Amino acid sequence: MKQKWKPKRKVDGLLLILLAVIILFSILNPLFLSMTNLLTILRQIIITGVMACGLLFVIMGGNFDLSIGALLTLTAIVCAKVHDTNGVYAAICVALVVGVTVGFVNGILIGYLKLNSMIVTLSIQNLLTVVILIYSEGKVTKVATDSWLPMLDKGKFLCLPISVYIYVAIIFWCWYLLQKKIYGKKISAVGGNSIASRFSGINDRRVVLQSYMICGATAAIGGILYVSRVMSVQVEAGSGYETSVLTIVILAGVKITGGEGKVGRTVIAAAIIGCLNNGFIMIGLPYYFQWIVQWITIILVVWLTTNPQMRENLIRRLTHVSNC
Repeated sequence: MKQKWKPKRKVDGLLLILLAVIILFSILNPLFLSMTNLLTILRQIIITGVMACGLLFVIMGGNFDLSIGALLTLTAIVCAKVHDTNGVYAAICVALVVGVTVGFVNGILIGYLKLNSMIVTLSIQNLLTVVILIYSEGKVTKVATDSWLPMLDKGKFLCLPISVYIYVAIIFWCWYLLQKKIYGKKISAVGGNSIASRFSGINDRRVVLQSYMICGATAAIGGILYVSRVMSVQVEAGSGYETSVLTIVILAGVKITGGEGKVGRTVIAAAIIGCLNNGFIMIGLPYYFQWIVQWITIILVVWLTTNPQMRENLIRRLTHVSNC
């Protein structure tokens, strides 16, 4: 009796969701699959995708970071102001230093002083908002002089924006850290059980500190890419980014209690959210509908994560339907 052939590797459910979203919106609006619109979606997801790769490390370590939206605004303003006085290279370097420094402060307070990550990062968010208002004097910060900074977003190589190659480089770098370096195993161990990891010889404080510095660096890169796109920064430019990035990471299946997470799934989740946001606009739905979907996604995924029996029953039913 011949055995039924079964694929060795299962298709990731997120890929199927992405495919379903693309097919749905392409039916509702044929222009959705146009090259111009696909490039628009790609440009739209780059900033949130970059920041999601950084937040992935923090959540894998069992923590949260609610300050990344304010940090994006601050680094964008710093980049714009330093650019006009000291040039592009200095602006990028200073913005990165600011991002890493804020991540370092978060890491010290959470990793070494063992303070609650949500309380600390929420407080840092409010502190950064005050710094933004003082530094920018409550005004829109514009890049006054011409330079090649806009080329990061508008410049193209092989028909793709330069920012796409930056995004791909960050994806590969994060994947390399998690899959090929010992740090990936350490952050998973710390997020899974910090006490057990400490007894196994892992410096959990340093691992948490490093995760926040990575998250700060990616938020700074997001700020640099933001100012290169619009060439001006409002004091509330980063408002809402923390929700969008958190939605991506949670949709990617990253365990909110720490210990598990994959860069590839985070990239796919960013693409799903980008396609949804763009598709809603193309079919005429209000902009605020995006926030409704994001919050529903967060609540649904957290609910399924905290109810393993419910999750298993849902997976069993979906598997049964697909087999039929």
